Amino acid sequence: MPLTRLFVSGDLRPDLQLHLNDDQTRYIGRVLRLRAGDSLAVFNGDKGEFSATVASIAKTSAVIKLHDRSETTTESPLKVHLVQGVSRGERMDFVVQKATELGVKRISPVLTEHGVVKLDASRATRRRDHWQKIAESACEQSGRIRPPLIDTPMPLTSWLETRTEAADSDLILQPGAATPNDIGKKAPDQGLHSDRPGRGLQRQRNCRRRNRGIRVSFLRTADTAD
Repeated sequence: MPLTRLFVSGDLRPDLQLHLNDDQTRYIGRVLRLRAGDSLAVFNGDKGEFSATVASIAKTSAVIKLHDRSETTTESPLKVHLVQGVSRGERMDFVVQKATELGVKRISPVLTEHGVVKLDASRATRRRDHWQKIAESACEQSGRIRPPLIDTPMPLTSWLETRTEAADSDLILQPGAATPNDIGKKAPDQGLHSDRPGRGLQRQRNCRRRNRGIRVSFLRTADTAD
């Protein structure tokens, strides 16, 4: 049986008695049905992974004891930053989950000109917190120890204006690109669809176009297709 992995916030150290919150208690007790003495692994995205055992567990509380710390080699050496147009409900959850499992280091949800999702500041913050929890859960399942940084959703134009991070390659996934699957050639200096603000991505960011061949994937599968 695979070892249960649990993401927790806060500092971790050997011999620490860690009191779990309500959600974590419910998860290990009712979902995983762990009992006192059962083993698990605990990580916080910073200091590797700790072996642990369940010290005590009740309906509304649980305590786990940390033991030895170990380093893992599950993180990808590639620093991939995904800029993803926000879609409705579970489809966006799916993208965050699979991007995390694939090793993405940062996810920037953006609101696009023709997107149907509209978020005010309060809802944008709540969605960001929701996606962060999904990423943490995906780390628990996939073996990663560092959840990706997830930005608060913002308009694509705002992201283009504020972005300062340098990258070795900036890629746009675009059906019909002239150079399928070739990231070594610089694309012509032209916009994706028009020169309206926020649409001429290649011109603004000097991006390279890449397609997936003759097939066009729906949002639910596009981010995980080869």
